[in-house]
Amino acid sequence: MRQQAELYEVEAAKVGTSLKVVTAVYTDDGTASYATALAQFLVDNPEHAEGTRDDMAGIVTRQLGLTKPFPPSRMSRDLTRKQRDLVRKLLEPHGYPTGAIVTALHIRDAVRLGKASISAVAVTMETKFEVHQVTMNGKTYPYTLVDSATALPWYRLGIRYAGRNIALHEVLAIRSIGIGQFRNMDEQAYRAAGAEALATRTALMVQA
Repeated sequence: MRQQAELYEVEAAKVGTSLKVVTAVYTDDGTASYATALAQFLVDNPEHAEGTRDDMAGIVTRQLGLTKPFPPSRMSRDLTRKQRDLVRKLLEPHGYPTGAIVTALHIRDAVRLGKASISAVAVTMETKFEVHQVTMNGKTYPYTLVDSATALPWYRLGIRYAGRNIALHEVLAIRSIGIGQFRNMDEQAYRAAGAEALATRTALMVQA
């Protein structure tokens, strides 16, 4: 390698240009593709995105078949531009956010965030709120009055399920839907509701 560099320097000197070629030799330890190996594994196994930095290093060690453990500290080092581009190509087709990826740990975080987002969308699709009823997994449950002492719909309203009234806040908890998320969906339901549905909801809310 140094011999080739010297040839470049001599050729440059012939045309009156001073050129100094600096070379460096790196040992290929088999970890050059660690970022893409981690990204592909997490795409295939998103549940592992909940792991720690040490867990991510362990994944790389196993995926690359390394004889020595992959250093967890490298998970926090900046990826090269080429590594980031390759990782994005793996993650983006699956809907994972890639704009904030700088280190290998950000690969984990992107899959973790995407996994949470996908779960939230799935719950929303399976659970539809209207002003007078809720639909879960294709089955509709009209609202019932559970607690007339409060005006808060998640305590006042409920559904009849398996022979008993279940308060709406319990339904939300079961479906992993926050109160804020429900309020937004309930407001949308009001805007889309017809006169009959609104009358049913009003009757429930004013009933003593």
